[in-house]
Amino acid sequence: MTHGLQMHLALGGDDTIVLDMSEALEQDHEEDTSLSSIRLLSETDEHDHSLDVHYWVDPHNAIEMTEHILEAIIEIDPSNEDLYTANANQLMENIETAASGFEAYLETMSDLPTIYVAGHNAFSGLAEHFGLTMTSIFNEFQPDADLTSEELITFTTAVKDANAKYLYVDALEEPKAANAIKDELATEGYTLSIITLTAYQNVLEDDFDVNVSYSELLERNIENLKIALGA
Repeated sequence: MTHGLQMHLALGGDDTIVLDMSEALEQDHEEDTSLSSIRLLSETDEHDHSLDVHYWVDPHNAIEMTEHILEAIIEIDPSNEDLYTANANQLMENIETAASGFEAYLETMSDLPTIYVAGHNAFSGLAEHFGLTMTSIFNEFQPDADLTSEELITFTTAVKDANAKYLYVDALEEPKAANAIKDELATEGYTLSIITLTAYQNVLEDDFDVNVSYSELLERNIENLKIALGA
């Protein structure tokens, strides 16, 4: 089970404040065409990837979002400004620490391998921020689908042609198809490791229960990326 990370500020009872973070970011990035068509998806929206830019996967954008949320919540509840400011500053510091640590790690590497993703690449903002090459090895991919024989041949061939040893999938998706590809390749003596990344739009039940933060999920993504980068 997953929980949506919606831009809601619940202040007791049924009172809920909804923030339009896309508008705030667009104001900050008037010259940044990558953010010009952003919109927030509601739970009932269809996934239109031409508009659905996962801008929050970029740590810099996450920090900006935190700043805008802080400003808004202080306007709503000014009596607790110190508490909100301290929490926001701690989160932004943790994000910056994780990001700068990964940047330092990447600077020690002279030849960065391509990161391969199964299906729609929701992590391009993360890759761009850190200067990584990340590509979808096959776009026509349903992670929880039963693959036909033809699809299995197509996908396993694509993996071998790319010489991919690691395949990244969304942590919230059932990796049924990816595991089928992995198992089929194993029969040919080809080892493929399936690794997860999170795009932050939802969290797993276990993470929700322990109130996992963006910075903690970022650290998890970084550690999982290092598996392929350090191979």
